[in-house]
Parts: sequence; structure tokens; C-alpha cells
Amino acid sequence: MKLRYRRVTLPLLHPFTIATGTSTERNDVLVAVEHGGVVGCGEAAPSRGYGQSADSVVEALPRLAAALGDDPFAFEVNADRLLAAARGQYAAVAAIDGALHDLAGRLAGLPTWRRLGVSPGRMPVTSFTIGIDEIGVIERKVAEAAAWPLLKIKLGTPDDERIIQAVRRCTDAPLRVDANMGWDLERARQMCRFLADHNVEMVEQPLPRGQEDQLADLHADSPLPIYVDESCHHAADVVRLAGCVDGVNLKLSKAGGVTAGLRFIHAARAAGLKVMIGCMVQSSVGIAAGAQLAPLCDLADLDGHVLLARDAATGLDCRDGRLLLTDAPGQGVTLRDDLADPSGWTVVQ
Repeated sequence: MKLRYRRVTLPLLHPFTIATGTSTERNDVLVAVEHGGVVGCGEAAPSRGYGQSADSVVEALPRLAAALGDDPFAFEVNADRLLAAARGQYAAVAAIDGALHDLAGRLAGLPTWRRLGVSPGRMPVTSFTIGIDEIGVIERKVAEAAAWPLLKIKLGTPDDERIIQAVRRCTDAPLRVDANMGWDLERARQMCRFLADHNVEMVEQPLPRGQEDQLADLHADSPLPIYVDESCHHAADVVRLAGCVDGVNLKLSKAGGVTAGLRFIHAARAAGLKVMIGCMVQSSVGIAAGAQLAPLCDLADLDGHVLLARDAATGLDCRDGRLLLTDAPGQGVTLRDDLADPSGWTVVQ
């Protein structure tokens, strides 16, 4: 199999702020895998918080390409080889694995969800994310998101109560909250009680990564379900969280792709945990890969592509807050003409 890549800069519609920083654009890497003249595409959405960048993805690709076998349908074997060679570059692994699933679907003439035996009728509603900002800007963003039936509010600031009160002045839609590691244990306890009185459904990653020993204490007296994201990357992380939280957030970019994502979901089910499937701020190429697994999950937060000023691909639509899985082969998305131009791609040596 032949690998190619191209870097892509994706400007955001608005500056996007969470408890750990602000971004105005994404620097991602698209990866193409070719076999028998057919091409599949995946996306690496690296995170600084996990020691990744577009540069580190590109540097990892030759090593990962050397680990890849010749059979595009040997997902488990290829995943084991890629994960063993990852050295922390799981966004790069996710891009190759996503491209393999896209490729296999195109070779078989089947959408990935059907090839995996997933039912699109079980697609959960995805939340739309409102980042941290000034109160007036947050109110405007909530008004702009009126068509979305479910909102996810980023918190982790001294003004968290004011933010929620402002959102509630604008909408009575159900809310989810993501603190992105922004609270200590006592603040988390206080906020969970406050949020329970404001029609909030759940709280994500209330405590910093590395403080998982305190999650059980928080979970024991929280009136709201607790999910973790930064505290849980891979299937192997899931078991130790059983009994400490209600659910775990699967992101293909941190787990290592669709194949690793399936392992993550199975591990969570075996541990009695619910699963939210989330995303980075990224294009439809990466979001579509996650959408194939979304019907296997309890909650969805797959809105990264709608936060962009211009997407890298077309074909992924949404109706009443639910992403639509089509009968198009593979992941069901098509790159923009300017990005599909072969002259912009580099062969992985």
C-alpha cells in the first residue's frame, strides 16, 4: 500500500477557547492510502496537550508506513503494528487507520458503518460546543446555535456560574458541561451541585489528568453523571475507571483510529461504563470516521467540522442534531477539489 500526505490549515469560524487555551485555526494532516488504484483518506488532528503537532505527525509517517502490512482489510493486525510503532503519535495512527477503513469501504463498495454492522438508526444527537468567552459573545453564540437541540458549554473559569446563568437566559435547551480539567475537587463538587439546578445533563473531565484517584470521591456525591476525556485515552485505560465515573469519552485521535475505537467501546461496555464519542476541532474527514461508530455510543459530540470557517470535505450532513450516515462507500466524504489535487500531496518514503 502507498501512503501520501498533505498539510492543511483550517481557519475557525470564531476563536475557540477552553480551559487550557485558545485557537483560531487548526493545522492538521490529511493522509491517503492507495491500494489497487483505489484511495482512502484519513485525518490527523494532533493535540499539543498530548505532545503532538503537524510536524510530529509528518515525522511519524515513514515509521508508521514501514509498520503497515499489505492487506487493507487486516484491520486488527495493522492496528497492532501501528500502535506498537506510534511512540505517542496516535493522531497519525488514527489518520492511517481511518484511511484504511475508507479504502476498504471503497474497495468493497460499502459504507464503513454497514461493513462494521452498525445501525444508523441508533445515531445519537450530537451536541454543539460553545467555547469560553465574554458573556456577551457567549450569548450571541448561543443565539446563533438556536437550531441545535443540545449544547455543550466549556467551563473551567472563575466566571463559570455567570456563564451558565447567561446561557440559561438565552435558551432552555439541555446542556452538557466540559471543564477540561479546570477544577479541583472542592470546586468540582460545588459546580456539580450548581449545574444540577440548571438542567445540565452531565459533566465532562472536571478534574485534572493525574488526579483520577479523586474521581471516585466526586462521583459518590455528584448529582450529575461524570464522564472523563483527558483521563482516558485507550481501551487499557478504561478498566481502572470502572466505579469511579459514569462514562468515558472516545476520541479517535487519542485512541488511534476506528479499529482502536471499537476496542475502546467494547472495553467500556465490559466495565459497565457509558461511552461518549467526541472529536477535536477538525474537518469532516476525521469527523466522518467517528460518525461510523457513533451509533454504538450513548452520547455524541461530533461538531468539530461545523466550527470551521471552511471544511476540507463535503458529504457529511446533519439533521435535527444527528449526523447522517449515507450509502456512499467508505466514510462517505469527498475532499474539496483544491485539496484533492495530486500536486499538493507528498509521497511517504
